[in-house]
Amino acid sequence: MTFISGQVEEGLKNEAETKQREEAHAIQLEKKKNPKESMDGGMLILIGNGFNVFHVVASNSEKNEGTACRIHGRMRVNKVKGDSFVVSTGKGLGVDGIFAHFGGLSNPGNVSHRIERFNFGPTIYGLVTPLAGIEQISETGMDEFRYFLKVVPTRIYHSGLFGGSTLTYQYSVTFMKKTPKKDVHKHAAIIIHYEFAATVIEVRRIQSSLLQMLIRLCSAVGGVFATSVLLNSICVRVLTVLAGISKRAKIRLIDSQLGIEQPGVVDT
Repeated sequence: MTFISGQVEEGLKNEAETKQREEAHAIQLEKKKNPKESMDGGMLILIGNGFNVFHVVASNSEKNEGTACRIHGRMRVNKVKGDSFVVSTGKGLGVDGIFAHFGGLSNPGNVSHRIERFNFGPTIYGLVTPLAGIEQISETGMDEFRYFLKVVPTRIYHSGLFGGSTLTYQYSVTFMKKTPKKDVHKHAAIIIHYEFAATVIEVRRIQSSLLQMLIRLCSAVGGVFATSVLLNSICVRVLTVLAGISKRAKIRLIDSQLGIEQPGVVDT
């Protein structure tokens, strides 16, 4: 789990707002160059239950002209394997155009996106999720972005006078981008698959007493001392063996130079 300061979190928010203004300005310039081209669009948000059944949770129709879509909010999800969160775009979307959207009227939609925050459970101040700051660009207008999330419940216990605990959810992410062929009917979309783990991780802050700290310090010093003694004995043994071999070699060399004969040997 990664935490950041409030200044960094505020900076990410300001950067997202600045980028939205830049995108709106770029769209206005494009409209001036091509006044006859329609710049309207729509956004459709669905929740799937893993059995090809989707529940529409939000929709708009031609209400984001001149600005990029900015989605924010909270919703309840089920802890069921195979659930997914789908964001799809197109022209003329709305409740009346949903069936046309899925019935074969395929229009390119810009699903280039940047995720500021995506978390499960209560928001913890300073907690950074893996999807925070993720940015993807769609060049074809028909790309499909898939995020596979493995969500693990995590209970954080607080120390202090009041104590208590907070249940949050951390997750890992696997990303996949798919660009369909020209003859395949596909809609540009952002699909987030999530799966909850059956286990719960508990995070506790353990404070050591002064006695425990002294015991650990003594054990560390003792380990260093024992290791140094062992290394010293090994070095002494190796040097002793090398010195003995060198001494015997020198004695044999001197004996050969002086011509000393071994006792009991008579030349004939």
